[in-house]
Amino acid sequence: ASQAALLAREEQLRNSLLASLSHDLRTPLAVIAGSASSLRDERARLSQAEQDQLLETLYDEAQQVSLTVSDLLEMTRLHSGRVELDRQWYPAEELVGAAIERSKRQLAHHRVQTRLDPQLALLHVDGVLIEKLLVNLLENAAKYTPAGTLVTIVGESVPGSVIIRVED
Repeated sequence: ASQAALLAREEQLRNSLLASLSHDLRTPLAVIAGSASSLRDERARLSQAEQDQLLETLYDEAQQVSLTVSDLLEMTRLHSGRVELDRQWYPAEELVGAAIERSKRQLAHHRVQTRLDPQLALLHVDGVLIEKLLVNLLENAAKYTPAGTLVTIVGESVPGSVIIRVED
């Protein structure tokens, strides 16, 4: 029964992940379709500023779809065990800053602050994967908290480790 319970839990997690990915793709695709439709059908009535805003929205949402697909492919490679970690040395501020920049659209209605210990050691990590992890945490904080919520990224040293937390 234990093996069956594990398989059922794994299937439940897979279904939850697929539902989340489907939402993460459908939402920006709906915005892309709506913006493209407006440009196609209403261009003559739209000001240059309105057209520029629609084009900016198209670009931003297409980038979001691209990042989601990239994350999906990365997760597939991780699950299959075909990923070799590309560990290099990074300052924590660089990884946190890149994650905040990549999440700025989702965090637009939240307050973001960092509290990184200035004495943090360099991190010997796969920077791409750690950035994706931080982006996921930041986007979850944005998605599951009301607008105006303070989201804080805390980095602190403990003996033999560095701890980075996203708090909301």
